Amino acid sequence: MNKYSEKEIQIFSGVLKLAGQGMDLSRITARQIADAAGMGKATIYDYFPSKEEIVSGAMLYSLEKQRRQFGRAVAGAADFKSKMMCVYDGVIDSVENSSSLFNMAMAAKGGMGPGSFHKEGKSCPLEGAAKNFFTVIYSILDCGRQEGCINLPADRVYSDMVIIGNIFAVGKEAKEGRESHSRIKAKAFEMLVKALS
Repeated sequence: MNKYSEKEIQIFSGVLKLAGQGMDLSRITARQIADAAGMGKATIYDYFPSKEEIVSGAMLYSLEKQRRQFGRAVAGAADFKSKMMCVYDGVIDSVENSSSLFNMAMAAKGGMGPGSFHKEGKSCPLEGAAKNFFTVIYSILDCGRQEGCINLPADRVYSDMVIIGNIFAVGKEAKEGRESHSRIKAKAFEMLVKALS
């Protein structure tokens, strides 16, 4: 995880607080961020050159924090099914946590989609964090292959579509609340195994 100063974390916490209140992150002002962080507007600019850098940094900070928690949970799980249940639990927690990266992205109604904070010709830190997340996912899938639960097809696009669709379906179903979390996770795991058998 990046090393952030106490003030930077305080500023990020202000953004997360605003996201948790359902504010549109593409429309928040530096004044709102400063007020939520409990500091003056000029102070936030001592640490960041722009509001966009603050919001992007808060998203990255939140993602790194969630990724660490997720990594610890997955590492402690004994087998493929247990590891996938950790993934599903993480997705459900993200959907239900108002300051999660998932909900921060959903709060960006005004078009803070992919590339909004991506400067031309530079790599986006959020892309690197997503790649790290998928490295963990692929290691879990490999665990399932080694245990004989699934087969990983040579066509990586197919397996990517299966796992991404599977994970997003868990989030969608949890958000809609039509079934219990345990039922959602059981169905998702069953579908994953069928799709990759």
